[in-house]
Amino acid sequence: MNDVKQDKNNPLFNQPYAQVSFNATGACEYQILINDVPVYTDKGAMRASVPVNQFMQDGVNDLAITVKDTDNTCNVSASLEIRKLHGSDNISTVNRVSFSGEPINATDKAIADSTKAEKLAFKDDDFKPAEDGYITVNQAKLETGKQYYGYNPKVQQRELMDGIKVSQEVNLPLDLPHWSYLDGETIANDQATKDALIAIYKEIWVDIQNKNWDKLNKLFALRDKEMKMLDGEETNTVAKIKKTAESADTKELLVPNEENMKNLRENLDLNVFGHAKLVSLTSWNGDNILIFNTSYGNVNYGLRFARINGKFEIVR
Repeated sequence: MNDVKQDKNNPLFNQPYAQVSFNATGACEYQILINDVPVYTDKGAMRASVPVNQFMQDGVNDLAITVKDTDNTCNVSASLEIRKLHGSDNISTVNRVSFSGEPINATDKAIADSTKAEKLAFKDDDFKPAEDGYITVNQAKLETGKQYYGYNPKVQQRELMDGIKVSQEVNLPLDLPHWSYLDGETIANDQATKDALIAIYKEIWVDIQNKNWDKLNKLFALRDKEMKMLDGEETNTVAKIKKTAESADTKELLVPNEENMKNLRENLDLNVFGHAKLVSLTSWNGDNILIFNTSYGNVNYGLRFARINGKFEIVR
């Protein structure tokens, strides 16, 4: 393994940049997930890539797609790709999960185009099958039942709904930081968690209105620290918020009025993910709730929290 780590072309050990590239066609609602963290949600045709370093770890990583039940034909695939952060445009594919068919009538045949179980090694600028490979790709699996997390208009809330999930675990060495939330406490999907996050948002709203930027910097310190660890670039979330707040284009910070504030507990959705190590608070349609109304549209900041040493911290 030492020889492998010294290979300057191997992206796993030279400031790796991981992304998930996906392609979807057909009239279907789907999500793309890495390590149980939804990184993209949409309906209908789309082809794009999203960075996922901040949710990856050295060792076992799980790539998955979920599709809401429908009798329409859906084609959704997602690939885990890695390249060096600097100095190379060469992107190498580790594995791919794929679903093609009607989710409501799904069989294993629908995931046949997913990567087969195999061992890989990096050679000639790509990950290739090798008997002594140090990357293990496990067999892709199909699950049915309550697999898709979306909005149910009948009960006016987000919940697990009937659908399919295609997932595949990959065990690979990866020279990335060990993120703080991975050692965090398991988060309960309950009213106490929702109340704790609402209290943090109320604190943030008040601090922005009072221009208490130093206090806000402390709230966002862990997030900024870990974002810098991604690429070495300084990250200052509060500076961005301050710039938006003080912009001539900004009309107002959207804060619930007194009446709506009383109903926050009922009107906001709690989203627990990342194997119950991460949580977010959103409106019924999944929108973020730290929002500025500007002359060119709404500017919003999505926050993700972890529970570390008994306290909720902003980590993403």
